[in-house]
Amino acid sequence: MKYLILFLLMLSFVSAVSVNFDCPDSVKIEEEFICSLEVSDGDGVYDVKVYIRGDDGMINRIWNNDDWQRTDWYAKNLISNGESIEVKLKIDKEFYGSATGEFKLRNNGTTNVVFDEDFLIEVLSNEDIEDIEEGDSENIEEEVTENDSIEDVEILEESSQTTKKIDNNVVLTSQKEKIVLNDAVENSEEVVYESKSAKIIDYLPYVFSIFLIFIIGVLVWERF
Repeated sequence: MKYLILFLLMLSFVSAVSVNFDCPDSVKIEEEFICSLEVSDGDGVYDVKVYIRGDDGMINRIWNNDDWQRTDWYAKNLISNGESIEVKLKIDKEFYGSATGEFKLRNNGTTNVVFDEDFLIEVLSNEDIEDIEEGDSENIEEEVTENDSIEDVEILEESSQTTKKIDNNVVLTSQKEKIVLNDAVENSEEVVYESKSAKIIDYLPYVFSIFLIFIIGVLVWERF
């Protein structure tokens, strides 16, 4: 007898169904939401119950056979082994805050529950929704302000460091209006070039003075 019990236990572990059920963390009243459901490593077709409890009992409905059904009943023939589906639900009773949900999976047409799991879901009030929207808008404004500040700084840096290149020899920068020709050394001594005509003009007074002295000398010599 004990070997039969051990065999049945081993068989139950080997044939255990694998279930992946996931719902959103928060929902709104009278707004449809989707929970994902995937069943594998099982056998046959399954009925599904997704029951969400509020202060006074059931507060949700499930979409099945083109109708919103009560969730204290099982939605029959909803999923087969190896399938992945979306379970459509909605909160149709007035309730706000944290609600407890219960998910159950059973073999179709039997009372054999093969999977049972509880979960929490937040039902948002209008005030909660407004707070979330205001928080999102503030975050967006902060991001825009930060981006504008960064762009302004980048523009200032670019304008202060703007460099133009001309003929690969002359570089003009907006910082110091400095001109560099070829490989000339900065702060070099200034060189002044004078033309020959300018030099002659500079010596004319001296030449004219000598000429006057010579004329005066000749006149004095002839008198004596």
